[in-house]
Amino acid sequence: MKRIILALLILIGFTAYSQDTTFIYSKNWKHSGMGSIAYTYLNVNDVEQHIINTVLFHDNSYKHFDISNQIKYTALIKSGSPVTNDVIYRLQPRLVYKKFTVFNYTQLSYLWSRRVNYRIEEGIGAGMFIYKGSKFKATLSDAVLYTKTEYNKDSTINREFIRSSTRLQLMGELSNIKYFIEMYYQPALGDISNYNYSYNAKLSYMMDKKVSLNIALVKSYESYAFANTKNINTNFSVGIGYTY
Repeated sequence: MKRIILALLILIGFTAYSQDTTFIYSKNWKHSGMGSIAYTYLNVNDVEQHIINTVLFHDNSYKHFDISNQIKYTALIKSGSPVTNDVIYRLQPRLVYKKFTVFNYTQLSYLWSRRVNYRIEEGIGAGMFIYKGSKFKATLSDAVLYTKTEYNKDSTINREFIRSSTRLQLMGELSNIKYFIEMYYQPALGDISNYNYSYNAKLSYMMDKKVSLNIALVKSYESYAFANTKNINTNFSVGIGYTY
């Protein structure tokens, strides 16, 4: 049954929508993108730490249809040894009408920090703007999410779950400062003790129309395949972004 659901979700994943409910209607094909990089150096008691966060994002939209690609890379080197080496790729097609959206997304991940060899995520659902003003917007969405993960610690362990995914987004701008806050909660269906959650906050100071100074905080938690293993990740970064 899970394989049938996965096959259907993958098929929809390359033809439909996304859980991100922010959207601007365009009568013609519109292309936009953003690239950002942040680097942090720490030296605590002669222990050096180097942190790099990189995000590349490209979006194409036409009338009510929108499709975007995003790749994130995070690296942490402590005392010359890699601690984090994470790559996440997401394909986000969606269909939006007025304040309502139907969506799907496909995400592939390699997460060194969580001992994940690979993770496949497929989700379908719906969302809407619960408030949409000129300076402030809020969205709420819910999805059914299928995940398959291969963990590696001494031995390989595979885990498959179907989860509910509830997501809240708050965003807006004040003068030349833009802000974005996102929170989600993902319990496994039939087992609410198995859950994931995440929240992130980002401030962008627009130095001109294309270049921004970005400050971001991301924290995530997920139920783990291995006992007595920490599964909380917190990341704070400062960097430069370029919008085209």
